[in-house]
Amino acid sequence: MNSDPTATEPTAAASNPPASTTISLDAAFQLAQSQRAAGRHRQAEGIYRNILQAVPNHPLALFLLGVMALHFNRCDVAEQRFRAVLQQRPDNVNALAGLATALHELGQSAEAEQAARKAIQLGSSNAQAHSALGRILLGRSRHAQASACFARAVALEPRDPSLMTGLLYSMAQDDAVDPDRLALMHRRFGKQFGANLPDRVREHANPRDPTKRLRVGFVSGDLRQHAVAYFIEPVWREFDRTRIELFAYANQHVQDATSRRLQALADHWRVVFTLDDAQLVQQIQADGIDILIDLSGHTVGNRLLAFARKPAPVQAGWIGYPETTGLMAMDYHLCNVHSAPPGAIDSRYVEKLVRLHASGAFQADPQSPEVNPLPALQRGHVTFGSLNRMSKLGASVVPTWSRVLHAVPGSRLLLGNVADSEAERELLRRFDALGIASDRLSLMPRRPLDAYLHLYREIDILLDTFPYTGGTTTQHALWMGVPVVTLAGMRRSERVSTGNLARVGLEDWSVTSTDAYVERAVRAASDLPGLAALRAGMRDRIANSPLRQASSVARSLEFAFRGMWQRWCAGRPPEAFTVTLEQALQAAPLATAPIDAAAGAPR
Repeated sequence: MNSDPTATEPTAAASNPPASTTISLDAAFQLAQSQRAAGRHRQAEGIYRNILQAVPNHPLALFLLGVMALHFNRCDVAEQRFRAVLQQRPDNVNALAGLATALHELGQSAEAEQAARKAIQLGSSNAQAHSALGRILLGRSRHAQASACFARAVALEPRDPSLMTGLLYSMAQDDAVDPDRLALMHRRFGKQFGANLPDRVREHANPRDPTKRLRVGFVSGDLRQHAVAYFIEPVWREFDRTRIELFAYANQHVQDATSRRLQALADHWRVVFTLDDAQLVQQIQADGIDILIDLSGHTVGNRLLAFARKPAPVQAGWIGYPETTGLMAMDYHLCNVHSAPPGAIDSRYVEKLVRLHASGAFQADPQSPEVNPLPALQRGHVTFGSLNRMSKLGASVVPTWSRVLHAVPGSRLLLGNVADSEAERELLRRFDALGIASDRLSLMPRRPLDAYLHLYREIDILLDTFPYTGGTTTQHALWMGVPVVTLAGMRRSERVSTGNLARVGLEDWSVTSTDAYVERAVRAASDLPGLAALRAGMRDRIANSPLRQASSVARSLEFAFRGMWQRWCAGRPPEAFTVTLEQALQAAPLATAPIDAAAGAPR
């Protein structure tokens, strides 16, 4: 619930409290609204609770407590609050939209869809209802319908950036969307929300010292048990603290065991979930950040509007989102050279691309199960698998997977991360229409990490999704000894797995057409001894690849940061460049390297 949900709700007085309390209730709601506007959500929540004590079952207070629960990701509490409102007012559009959002997050998409569609039927101008339905449909890989819902939400509330972010995220996973159109839509976001901001920082007081210890800030809503942590934790541990002073800006209310580990690795830890954009900008400036890194892009928990105000002299995106932010205030995008071949995609980015040969380490779970022998050797049939979320299944994915199953007699397909029973029925219908019987499919719900990792022990070959390929899932697969067939396309999101495979010498598992995808999967399935040997040696392959070592990635990032910083110190605009592993490892002491040597020749 991102826009003001109280606009169509009754006023406090309209609920007919005693006359003596009407004025105080109105004042309480106004105070709570001012607290929310200032980012003081806990205080606002406390006021709503006090109102409920004074007037039990007050519908507006119940509704707003549901909104607060969604804000803090307490979806079970939000569901209770919205249902309490609907008991009194069954046709309350805002409560229906809120209920749809909560139910979807709780994995009850069938009822969530009913609530969203009822809300739209009763109030077709409710942007949150359209957005909720878009999220539900995206979770079932109905990309065109989901994008249409998000587009309708944007048209209804064009000033809400989160709705536009939802649309961009949906389009990025739709293989029917032209890459140039996708880039144009991202630029439209930047123009609408990031251009001509009156409070944009115009001058930075940072000393232009090219050899100084750099203050680098990382902003993310995922500094917790989340895929992002798998990539940043090992690198943060390896940073040379004589060169990097690390600031973490945690934009989440959850502080779990992973958060505590990350906090221990940071020189400075800031919880910024309760700060509005202006306050976050002030904090970043007060910290004197030289280089600010976005780890979210157009995903939940981002602070892109703070980046749009340019709080740091150098700003870059890394890991969290493969496409451009669209913001002119962003200077660079850090990426893997294999996922972004020079010249292939540069024009689609507002940012200048910094290509790293060693761009991302991955910390496997220390409790990961051991790699088991190839399952097909015991079972007598090959098991293909995919553990990506359903939203990544582009329109051509199921038809391509069906071709693979038809071409490998007796083979099975295991799919994990199936949202709920409705999603399961939909998948079974899709495969049945293509001649694949249900007895060849194993559909699994989302599981805790340990159970999820054990699923890889059932799989011989992973079939990647497209156009949004696997990130964490590909890394987990490789760690568990499972090779991945991937389809490399024209967007960076279509080449993430390509980069991961290249870093362990499996370039030939990345192909460029669906025909080649089917052929590669069939060829792998016909060579069980080769698969078994590859599986058994995969962890050694990973351990021996310098491109995957956290120390190599840390040196490469330090090298890139220094090149970005020296350009700013010299008054030069951002420029694309490439960092080879040799450059990164030989740059000692890095802080004194000249600008061209430190960052390579501009590309």
